[in-house]
Amino acid sequence: MRKLALMLAIVAIACGDDDGVGTDGGREDAGGSSEPCVTDDDCDDGVFCNGTEACMPSMARADRRGCVRGAEPCLEGQACDEERELCATACDVTPDADGDGAIAIECGGDDCDDGDPKRRPGAAELCDLEGVDEDCDDATFGTRDADNDGFVDARCCNGEACGNDCDDGRPGVNPATSEVCDGFDNDCDGSVDEGVMVAGYRDADRDLHGDPSMPVSACPGVSAFSLVDDDCDDTNPRRHGAQVEICDTLDNDCDGRVDEAPTATTWYGDADGDGFGSPDTAIQISCEPLEGFSLLGTDCDDTRSGINPGADEVCNGRDDDCNGRADFTIASGDTEDDDEDGFADARCGVFGTDCDDRDPSTYSGATEICDGRDNDCDG
Repeated sequence: MRKLALMLAIVAIACGDDDGVGTDGGREDAGGSSEPCVTDDDCDDGVFCNGTEACMPSMARADRRGCVRGAEPCLEGQACDEERELCATACDVTPDADGDGAIAIECGGDDCDDGDPKRRPGAAELCDLEGVDEDCDDATFGTRDADNDGFVDARCCNGEACGNDCDDGRPGVNPATSEVCDGFDNDCDGSVDEGVMVAGYRDADRDLHGDPSMPVSACPGVSAFSLVDDDCDDTNPRRHGAQVEICDTLDNDCDGRVDEAPTATTWYGDADGDGFGSPDTAIQISCEPLEGFSLLGTDCDDTRSGINPGADEVCNGRDDDCNGRADFTIASGDTEDDDEDGFADARCGVFGTDCDDRDPSTYSGATEICDGRDNDCDG
């Protein structure tokens, strides 16, 4: 009787959960279902001490519904408490059920989980999102700092305590970094571009002039956004406050008048038909609109319709929006062609052929030299 009393006088430690309703080793669930299982939850019989059931119809030992009973949750030297759904170390049998050399807390030791030999005082704390306390010290967590910026990866957790670097692959992203307007959470506060966006207007026709009735906040330089609010027709790039009045029965300059004092003006050849002409092509002087010409001579590549001042920047090594450089933002502080060698970063997918975007002499097709580097990016 005394031994039985000692067996029952135990302090419990959690070993998992097996709740819900389902089958177990061939028994029907509480609802009497005999339907084939689809998920593990379909097999859960709600009994903790007989192990966790799984839906594995291909296994030879599966029951007629496809359910397989798992291993019993408790180790030798532990007793299973069904009411509390946990395993408890029986101190008079063995005070170290998992054999890791540390005595269970309930037996006067300091092992916070005597059912797992990987959890004990002195064990290395790992970086895991599950928040497992490997060293039985809830104040510590893993110390991974892959980008060497002095801040621990936020994926290193121990319960509620975690690192605070929300992107441990970028040294420019951490709680000490100032937020910049680039679409990323630079300071790891959970918000993106807070306090750095500017007030402007939607520019649906991408003529660099915004609709005053459509105020928005965005980062300077993004497409379909303008700081200027003088567009009276945001569906027509030939109508805005800076436009010249021409002979087309429209209010081109948005002054409320139509064809007042129209003038012959310069038109630029628009070979790619994107609404922007090239300053390097033949020009025409006319008051009437000319087919294949544009009033805007600001196209930096008139052979590609996707390249013009109103286009979206794409991660391809080209200056798509004609702002002077290929600057698609891959991550905070990292653009598509940082070394300005004309080749996109390898992370740009199919367009990326630069295996070292910090070295202008390294790119696909470069001359290979004897310097220990993959100069031509052939692997």
